[in-house]
Amino acid sequence: MTSRNRLGRAMTLVELIVALVVMSIVSTAAFSVLYAATGMNRYTQSQDAALWDAEMAWHRLLSNGRAALSTTSFPIAGANPTVTTDANGQSRLTLTVPDIANSTTRTVVYYCSGASAPYTLMENDPRYNVGGNPSTVAHNLQSFAASLTTTNGEQIWIDLRIAPPNTGFLIRRHICIDCRNF
Repeated sequence: MTSRNRLGRAMTLVELIVALVVMSIVSTAAFSVLYAATGMNRYTQSQDAALWDAEMAWHRLLSNGRAALSTTSFPIAGANPTVTTDANGQSRLTLTVPDIANSTTRTVVYYCSGASAPYTLMENDPRYNVGGNPSTVAHNLQSFAASLTTTNGEQIWIDLRIAPPNTGFLIRRHICIDCRNF
């Protein structure tokens, strides 16, 4: 071989090594961008799911709470909402909700399942139970507090706190439910 051919091959090897180094840097940068995008996607999905849970719980509590408070406008014995506290310090809200014609009622109970936070907010409502089992209203609940007042008529005060995983941001809904007949 001539010296010219050896030099040409050496230059090709150097160029190959440089190209591999450049490609590894570009690949590392691309991987970092994809990893960050995956983290952002996970954060967004977790936050969206928690917001959806908070809004669904708010809607269900508001609808049944307003209907339950209206039962005191016609005589149903023991129809007043009740709030008790479970062993973990979370509220258990029991509502007597009339049907549309106010002829019959059903009992709806909201409570937290689980031994410690994060809890799952459960709704025991005959309309939504599946196979006799209560339905899940919200996941990752940090606390569920309910209280009854008669400050401005009958009211149910509810405080929901949901902490979605991977976000670190607490979602809180503080709700005052008045009778729908006001």
